[in-house]
Amino acid sequence: MTIQLIEKNAASGILQQTGVSSAGVGLKAGTIPVANFSGSPTKQAVVTFTTAFADANYAVTFGIFADSPSGFTPAIIAKSASGFTVDMLTGTLTHLISLDWHAAPYGE
Repeated sequence: MTIQLIEKNAASGILQQTGVSSAGVGLKAGTIPVANFSGSPTKQAVVTFTTAFADANYAVTFGIFADSPSGFTPAIIAKSASGFTVDMLTGTLTHLISLDWHAAPYGE
C-alpha cells in the first residue's frame, strides 16, 4: 500500500504532496458476514489478522451493512496484536448482512 503525504503550505494555503510512504502503515480491513456471528446471550465474532500488529495499540472502526435501519452497537470485548473479538450486544441479528471493520495503529 502506498500513501501520499499531503500537507497544507502555511504561506500559500495550497495543499501539496510532501512525500510518499509505503513502509510501516499497517492498515487492515475486512468484513464479517452475519453467518460468522454466534453465541448466547449476545452474538460475537472473532477476527484474526493474517499479519499481526506489533502490539494491541490500534483502533478499530465499524461499518454496519444491513437491509433495514437498525440499532446495532458493535463493541470490542477483547483485543490482542493478532486480532479482536466483537460483540453485537444483542442476540438477534435480523437485517444485518455484514459488519465491515478497519484497524489502524495508534499514532499521528
